[in-house]
Amino acid sequence: IYIAGHGFIDGDEGFMVTRESQLPADDRDFESGLALSRLRDKIDTLKVPHILVVLDVCYGGVFKERKQLPAYTVENLDTPQSLDVVVAAKMKSVSRLYIASGGLRQAYDGNPGTHSPFARTFLKTLRDYGGKEHLIDMGRLDGAVYGLCPHPYTGSFGTQQPGGDFVFIPSPDAKNVSDPGLSAKVDGPRCSAE
Repeated sequence: IYIAGHGFIDGDEGFMVTRESQLPADDRDFESGLALSRLRDKIDTLKVPHILVVLDVCYGGVFKERKQLPAYTVENLDTPQSLDVVVAAKMKSVSRLYIASGGLRQAYDGNPGTHSPFARTFLKTLRDYGGKEHLIDMGRLDGAVYGLCPHPYTGSFGTQQPGGDFVFIPSPDAKNVSDPGLSAKVDGPRCSAE
């Protein structure tokens, strides 16, 4: 689920700003916004085993619950696993994962007519088709966006089970679609240490 838009924070709660949202001066409790905790809880009830939520919104990191992703272990580090074995291991557990562009800060929209730095990096990672492994998992996505400013947040929510992951497996005959926004030069914001 990829959501690009505007976000707002009030205390510890983050909100999606929708077309129906009112200005804070007209809606002091911001009841016209969509609370990220409510969105998170609704998505968690979907009857599918693997969900990845991508939030390209300001303050999207408030979506998270206060828990860490599980540590992954490999039983035999000397023997490389086949793609089928790796995917089967990642898919046997329920996953509820998210990645948010803005963390607990405002996200940078980018220049008009181009993608935001977050969206550009996300799309370029998908266009790499998983490199020689032909697999894009949360580790690869997190690594791709790690150096962006503000630093994106990743994590789990809801019924995430230990070892659960979300993977993209590219089609062998996948072809790039022309996207001028990916080749345009974009200067990101200058950030201090977070």
